[in-house]
Amino acid sequence: GGALTLDAQALDSWLRVLTDARLVLGVRLGIETEEDAEALAERTVGDEAARAAAELFEWLGIVLDELVSLASGHLGG
Repeated sequence: GGALTLDAQALDSWLRVLTDARLVLGVRLGIETEEDAEALAERTVGDEAARAAAELFEWLGIVLDELVSLASGHLGG
């Protein structure tokens, strides 16, 4: 893939959308604490739909971390 360029407004929009999506998944998965998030793999054994949601939740966290790093660079941080 090629490089993707986002201006500050687009980056902010992506951060908001992905954060909202992660929050919705977190609620659906019953995540209220860091311990809940860490126990996702155990809690979703045998439930393919929940496991897929848990994997998406984890992936969104990784993507958000990357975007926050980019946003910090955008802001001169």
